[in-house]
Amino acid sequence: VLPEVAAALDNFASVPLDSFGLTQYLHSNGVNMRHMGVLYWLCTAPSVKQLLLSEALARCCKSILNAQLRAHARKTKGKCILIINVICFSVVYLRF
Repeated sequence: VLPEVAAALDNFASVPLDSFGLTQYLHSNGVNMRHMGVLYWLCTAPSVKQLLLSEALARCCKSILNAQLRAHARKTKGKCILIINVICFSVVYLRF
């Protein structure tokens, strides 16, 4: 399946695809996004290779950022809850 999808993507080289369009196209052809690396090596059109590389890089950055945010939230959980309680109680107090 991957060589056929790579050949089809090379034929679409003149058609501008964005991240959403790429994702939809790959999923509609039964290709999981984790196979973008293989598609990168199978494709020959520079524009398609750039799109695949950009999408893979964006997804890696998103995963790293989400992991760091989760770790930070775990460390400061008690402080965040205390701040939220103070804000909520002060808002409730000011309403009455």
